[in-house]
Amino acid sequence: MSEILRDLPDGLVMRTADPGDAEELAAFNIANHSDDPEENPEEGLGLWSRDLLSGRHPTVSGDDVTLVVDESAGGKIVSSCVHISQTWACEDLEFPVGRPELIATDPEYRRRGLVREQMNVLHDWSEERGELVQAITGIPWYYRQFGYEMTLQLGGGRRFLWEKDGNFAKVKEEDYRLRPATEEDVPLVAELYAVHSATSLFRAVRDERVLAWEISGQTADTTIDRRFGIVEDRDGEPVGYVAWRSRPPVCWIGELAVRPGNSLRAVALFLTRELRQINDEEYAGAKKKVQYLLFAGHEEHPINAALRMQADDYLPPYMWYMRVPDVRAFLEHLRPVLERRLHQSVMAGHSGDLKLNFYRDAFKLVFEKGRLTGVEDWQPKRLAAGDVRFADHSFLQMLFGTRSVDDLRYARADSYPGSWEARILIDILFPKRGSQVLALS
Repeated sequence: MSEILRDLPDGLVMRTADPGDAEELAAFNIANHSDDPEENPEEGLGLWSRDLLSGRHPTVSGDDVTLVVDESAGGKIVSSCVHISQTWACEDLEFPVGRPELIATDPEYRRRGLVREQMNVLHDWSEERGELVQAITGIPWYYRQFGYEMTLQLGGGRRFLWEKDGNFAKVKEEDYRLRPATEEDVPLVAELYAVHSATSLFRAVRDERVLAWEISGQTADTTIDRRFGIVEDRDGEPVGYVAWRSRPPVCWIGELAVRPGNSLRAVALFLTRELRQINDEEYAGAKKKVQYLLFAGHEEHPINAALRMQADDYLPPYMWYMRVPDVRAFLEHLRPVLERRLHQSVMAGHSGDLKLNFYRDAFKLVFEKGRLTGVEDWQPKRLAAGDVRFADHSFLQMLFGTRSVDDLRYARADSYPGSWEARILIDILFPKRGSQVLALS
C-alpha cells in the first residue's frame, strides 16, 4: 500500500507508489522523458518503470518512489522521482550511495517546486539509510540548485570505426566465440568485473544479487539494459566477458575484461568483428543501422592501450552530479584510503594540519606521523585564510578525482592552495584519476 508523505498546495498530494501504479507511471515516464514522445516514444522507459515496481528489483520497491498526484484530476500522476540505493567504492573502501532517478514533472505543473519537495524527501531517505553520497545522471545545470556538482566522469571513450583502414581484417577462423551470459555465470562475471574496474578510482559495487538482476533479471530492451556475453576460447574455456548495448548508430561497449594470461587486444578485436555481425543481423530491416563501436571508459583503462591508433581520439565524458551533504563525515569514512595514499607518498609519516577553507565553512585534517587523527573544527580569522581554499562545491571536483588543485586554480581564481607543501599534500590525498561508475539502475 502507498503512504501519504505530505499534502501540497492546489489539491496535490505526495505519496509513495505501489504495484498498481506501474502502468500509469510507465506512460508518465515515456511522455515526459522521451525526446520526441509523439513521433518516437521511448518504450524502454516504460519497461524500466515497470521493472522498478515489479517487486523483483534488488533494492527498489514502491516505497522508494515518490509520486505527486492531482486529487482534483482523478489522482493522476503529475510528478515523480525514484530513489535507488546502492554501494560504491573508492579504491577498496565501500560506501553507501543514493541515486535519484527518473525525475520528471508534467509540463502543466512545472515551476511549482514539486521536484524540490520530492528531492527533500529523497535526501531524508538517504540520510536515514546512512548514505554518505547522492549521485544523479541528469540534464545540464538543473540539479546544482539542490546541492549537486557535476564532478565524476560519466561516459566517454573511444570510437572504433569499421571503415577505418585495417580495422576490419577478415580471419579464416576465430580463436574465440561469444555466448550469452546466464545467471550461472554470475561468479565469473564478478571476477572479471573486478579486472575491468581495477583502474577506476571510483566504481560501483555489484554483489551477486545485483549482477543476477543485470544479467537475467531485468526486462530486455529497457532504456538502461545491457547484454552480457562470455568470451570462450576454442576449447570452450571462458577467457573474458563483455557488456554492450546497441542504439543505432552506436554499439556501446560498457564493460570488457579478460582473465590474466589472455590477450585483451585479441579479444577486443574478435569482438569488433562479432558485434558487427550481431548488429548487422539484428538491424537488417531497420532504417537506422549500427555504424560504429564505442569502447567506453576513462583514459587509463587498458582497452586504450590494447587498441591504440585503431580507435579514434578519446571522446570527452559527460558528468555525474554528486552531492556530499556532510563532507567531514565522508572524509572520516575515507580515512583508511587517505592514510594509505600518504604512506605510499613522498610525505610518508607527515605530521601537521591541513586547513581547508570553504568560505562558508572550514575545518582541518589533523595528521600525526602519517595517521589522520581527526577532522576538526577550525575558524579562519580572515576570509582567505587556510592552506587550501575552495569556492562553492569545487572541492568535490578534486575529491572525486576529476580535477587537480592546479586545474581548479585555473578554472576558479578563488579556489587555490596557499603554500607549496599544501599543494603537494593535497595532490597526494586527492589524486586526479579516471573513474567509470556503472551504477545500479
